[in-house]
Amino acid sequence: MTTQEKYLVSFTTSHVISSLIFAKEMKFNLPFLMYVFIFVPVAIMIASHILYKRIKSKLFYILSFVILAGCMGAFWINGNVTKNIFLYKPSYGCIVYLIIMIVAAVVMPFTSENGFFGIRIQQTMDYPEVWRRTHIFTSVLLSFVILPTIISINHVEQTLSFVICNIFLIGPLIIGIIYAVIITIPIEKIEKEQLAKELERQIKKEQGYR
Repeated sequence: MTTQEKYLVSFTTSHVISSLIFAKEMKFNLPFLMYVFIFVPVAIMIASHILYKRIKSKLFYILSFVILAGCMGAFWINGNVTKNIFLYKPSYGCIVYLIIMIVAAVVMPFTSENGFFGIRIQQTMDYPEVWRRTHIFTSVLLSFVILPTIISINHVEQTLSFVICNIFLIGPLIIGIIYAVIITIPIEKIEKEQLAKELERQIKKEQGYR
């Protein structure tokens, strides 16, 4: 799966799940067109995946993101939706959390090992590939929770929404750390095997073997 497809799946899934939860809250009493805005991005995502396998062009993903953005806008900016979503004024703390999520989701894939930003554990600092994969993975997770966070801070009272924001921010970071540890295991295993073979060759060389 390409990086672009990972983000497309993340945003599409977030939109569909959030929309269906809202539809359930409204007892599924929504106009037919609103359900079109929910499920069309899924069909487009599947079509893009199939077409990309046949024709390696990222244009399919660009078009998919444009259609997804249009459907999300048409659904969530709809007057009937907004009047049932925007029930509370978001707290400043939740707004800060949301900004951190968005900035982290955007910046993480473009970072390299550094001393102040990112998931800085031994595994990511020792292996550039682990750093790259971990931060793309975490960025995708953060992308998934951005929409639910926006809904939560406007739809839930401030104390509960603050708790939800903490979960949505810290959760992906913890999962990212676990992911980094897991993907490092086979890398370290290969390194140990290579070192063992090199040591064996060195011992044979010292003993006079060819």
